Amino acid sequence: MTTMLKRDRLIEATKTLLDKEGGQLAQLAAQIFQVYLDWAETQFLLLGKTEPEARDLAIDLISSLQGTYVLTASFRSPELLERKLQRLEMWIRTL
Repeated sequence: MTTMLKRDRLIEATKTLLDKEGGQLAQLAAQIFQVYLDWAETQFLLLGKTEPEARDLAIDLISSLQGTYVLTASFRSPELLERKLQRLEMWIRTL
């Protein structure tokens, strides 16, 4: 099985899990992520970024963090999280 196919199946399985219970879990997850994205976007706006740029940067940050959390939990590697947080901090300082 190719990596892309495995990834697509994982995405579909996650979507299926979120869509159960009449979509209530998916709606709750979307609300939580919306608050998270809005907060991050506000931080980038406070750094002087334009609205479109701040939104894109917020999406970059949150998706990077969420992916890192999944990998950290999967590999049981707090060191992975620490390294990624350091890299994100350096990235943010360059903005």
